[in-house]
Amino acid sequence: MTPKALFGQRLKDMRKAHNWTQADVVRHMKNAGYGWHQTTTSKTESAVRPVSLDEAAELAALFGVSLSTLVDGIDREVQASADSRRLDTAKHAVRDAYRAYQEAQQRYDELSQETS
Repeated sequence: MTPKALFGQRLKDMRKAHNWTQADVVRHMKNAGYGWHQTTTSKTESAVRPVSLDEAAELAALFGVSLSTLVDGIDREVQASADSRRLDTAKHAVRDAYRAYQEAQQRYDELSQETS
């Protein structure tokens, strides 16, 4: 997941934990001076729209948590996702190399039989 997607999921989880609708979030953000609409909340939660640092700080205040609480662990989750992609790439490379080895071994065996 991307940091934007992770933040969006956190926003949605916190909103639901407070039994708030997207409209409740919009009302707070508008009262705080942000031009949010229901689509803003929806797009932020679904990672279509990035959130500014100021907006993130306001959202943290809305839920009564620190900004660090709202974003804690996102860097670890992003790193784990990147590690997983690198591992998958390495697995494919090993598989491809093994196939190439098998094909080369088969050609070698065939040539050895022909020269015997």
